[in-house]
Amino acid sequence: MKLSLICLLILVCLPMAFAQEEKKSPVISGWGWMTLGQVQNSERSNKANIIDFNKKWLSDVQTGIKVTAPVGCRSVCKVHLMGSMAFPVVNVTAGNDNAEPLQKSFSFAVLDASMKTNWQISDNHTIVNEFGYFPVKYNPDAMNLGEYLFRSNAYPALVSSGFETADKVKLAGLHTGYINHAGSGNYKLDLFINTETEHFPTHDISLSMMAGYTTPKTFFDVSAGVSFFHMFGFDEKRLTPGKTDAYNTIATSYADTATGDTTHYTFRGTKMAGRFTVDPKALFDWSFLGKNDLKIYAEAAVLGVKNYPGWYQNMDERMPIMFGINLPAFKVLDVLALEFEYYKNPYMNAYQFVWKSNSPVPYFENNVGIDYTSEWKKKTDDDWKWSVYASKKIRNVRISGQVASDHASRASYLPAGKKLYTEMVPRTKDWYFMLRCGFLF
Repeated sequence: MKLSLICLLILVCLPMAFAQEEKKSPVISGWGWMTLGQVQNSERSNKANIIDFNKKWLSDVQTGIKVTAPVGCRSVCKVHLMGSMAFPVVNVTAGNDNAEPLQKSFSFAVLDASMKTNWQISDNHTIVNEFGYFPVKYNPDAMNLGEYLFRSNAYPALVSSGFETADKVKLAGLHTGYINHAGSGNYKLDLFINTETEHFPTHDISLSMMAGYTTPKTFFDVSAGVSFFHMFGFDEKRLTPGKTDAYNTIATSYADTATGDTTHYTFRGTKMAGRFTVDPKALFDWSFLGKNDLKIYAEAAVLGVKNYPGWYQNMDERMPIMFGINLPAFKVLDVLALEFEYYKNPYMNAYQFVWKSNSPVPYFENNVGIDYTSEWKKKTDDDWKWSVYASKKIRNVRISGQVASDHASRASYLPAGKKLYTEMVPRTKDWYFMLRCGFLF
């Protein structure tokens, strides 16, 4: 509803803008693509309650249209809409009479509905204001893994990734940025105030800040940020569910038998992230390399700076680290990225309890109850994730592909009431490939 109102407001404002600026016409662009892939390995221990993705084929067809309209001399309005036809899987396990995963699903999504204004204070100083529903990408080189500040949860400390989703993060709210184009490099500050549309509890207000610096010739680019996740909650009972009898206190609180103290877990938390990119091509005239070749980049985050008894006693278990390099493609490919991630989180990276049980504790497939001491539950076979991504654009056609063991999920494609918020390839040795061919105009 909120996104629909934002789109309607901007669409109503567009004719007014054109009436005032008749010389400036809107720019209309569009795209479409087909995707096909297969999960090569995804063994799960509890096949009775989950979709078994092992050897399953995956496919979808998506299309979108984007309208960019100038407003005056400083502002621009954007509306970007997408339609999708997708299948969670296109084949089921032999002997399984549940055909629901075979159903195609149709969906509509808003990718951008915003107004952006640039204020040129002087030759070296610019202020940017943006409001609405807009994309955010602070790690320009991450192709799959990373982007932790806005693609994560604090308690439980969950991260997201997947094929060509690193640039799909959206925020609904306000963004103010300051850019200083100095002789010693570019300095940047960003402030985000957004209402949560992707993370439970929805509608809560989060506040995030980032600061960045880029050296001349972009040899070194670094930024760091902090997010006060669910800073202002609209429903404290949902934000900290253990404080009310309406929810299962076993799954939302921790009782210390020695002291008698009870800790009520909360979805609220403070997240921190930092990243950098080094581009050695800035120091040498290597014209035979592509503009993305040889870039080395990394990112690390703390998903919840506060420790809690029970599930969240160790901060290092909430610290994902990714690093990558763009391998030399010599202009044959636009990008050939190799990425790795190390995340010591001993629990499953799944939003199942978050959405199904309103619980800020980790999810276990066996569903045998809460046990804070069982070492066998502390998973180590998923600590490492990896990804190889390649893409090439030839005029109006773009081809891309990926082989990965990441945090991809098909939950958004599953029918209502049947959604499962578990990973498609949960272990390091589990992997899939995806191929995509698309057009742009």
